[in-house]
Amino acid sequence: MSDSAMEIWYEDEVHFQRHGTITRTWVPQGKQPEVIIAPTRQKVGYFGMGCPTTGESFIGSGHPFNSETVIEFFREFLVSRMQTNPGKKIMVILDNASWHKKAVRLLVNLVLVN
Repeated sequence: MSDSAMEIWYEDEVHFQRHGTITRTWVPQGKQPEVIIAPTRQKVGYFGMGCPTTGESFIGSGHPFNSETVIEFFREFLVSRMQTNPGKKIMVILDNASWHKKAVRLLVNLVLVN
């Protein structure tokens, strides 16, 4: 894209989940294996933005993923970008996650009402 007044950013989410599953282990012959694992399925989620032209990234926590947390992440991102590069237009490319679609509908309706 040749327009230097516009930045392109890609957005996606990720969950990291911790759970214990033992499939194989090395144990000396004749010894009883003792493997300590946490009996949990804890998880943490993150939102992330990446700019392919500059290599910059912006990360925020986001659990659960829903339209409210997406909108809050977008606000944090926009405030950060306005401080860093005021006056630049920003294009954000999203996937088809249901929380993205609802967040975009809510934001468009908010802009049209105001």
